[in-house]
Amino acid sequence: IMELVVKEKFELMERRISLSKFHAADEVSCCFSIESIYMEYF
Repeated sequence: IMELVVKEKFELMERRISLSKFHAADEVSCCFSIESIYMEYF
């Protein structure tokens, strides 16, 4: 179940990154969000 949740959240992050490619700051915040997700689940 955890793997599924992480996969879904990761796909959401990838989608957000692709939508805001021209915003460098948004990409940085996305990276931090992904890190925080890993901290939560692992």
